[in-house]
Amino acid sequence: MEDIQLPKTKIALSDGVIRKLGKDGAVIATFTLDDLKDIRCEKSADYPFPLGLIAVFSSLAVVAKQFIPSPGLGWTVSILCAGVSIFSVIIICGRRIVLETRDGTVGYPVVDGFEEAEGFAVSVRQRLNNRS
Repeated sequence: MEDIQLPKTKIALSDGVIRKLGKDGAVIATFTLDDLKDIRCEKSADYPFPLGLIAVFSSLAVVAKQFIPSPGLGWTVSILCAGVSIFSVIIICGRRIVLETRDGTVGYPVVDGFEEAEGFAVSVRQRLNNRS
């Protein structure tokens, strides 16, 4: 069978073993298909950090507009802070690959596109079903 991988997330399946690689390319974790019960791609929500960013940068936008004496600079800094605040909303919802093994469950954040991650999970699940 051919190898499948998520290159940005650094998860690969080859020779019946799922490998999670670190940033330097070293193997962090391995899971054999025999030990794997299920694999899925699910939404994950992280609220505290992005909401904190939104609060801080919204406040900075107001403070910049009120207290920077130069009108042009005050508006510029205010708009930049408001932009960062708005883009912080994107951080709230993410995706992760969840591997259920006999020893427990582990999840890894997905850096690749959702479609790629879902395709990886479906392919691995099909291989699991074929082995059963």
